[in-house]
Amino acid sequence: MGKLRVVSYSAELFKDRKEAGKLLASILKDSRLNDAVVLGIPRGGMVVAGQIQRMLNTEIDIVLARKIGAPGNPELAIGSVSEDGRLFLNEDLAFRLGADKAYIEEEKSRQLEEIKKRRQMFR
Repeated sequence: MGKLRVVSYSAELFKDRKEAGKLLASILKDSRLNDAVVLGIPRGGMVVAGQIQRMLNTEIDIVLARKIGAPGNPELAIGSVSEDGRLFLNEDLAFRLGADKAYIEEEKSRQLEEIKKRRQMFR
């Protein structure tokens, strides 16, 4: 398998996510990705991934992860949990915001339940 190139883009460079996916696929088309799997992140990332998958004729799957929000401010991420249950935590921020182990475990469990629901919906 060839070397993996990571390509990022800024939303203002493209008309929409479909165009972004097509342009990214055109960059990747010569990369010898015979056994590649295109991964997308809900929601908009799946639009990009779908275009790549169609143009390169690869498999496609979804990456499911959820944010662990701060106590009293769920939009402020103190970490995240992956589909397989791995916890990624900014321990310093969590401590400063009063997120103790019990809070983090409760929030992790709640987010894993949401991942389970989304897995059923998206797959």
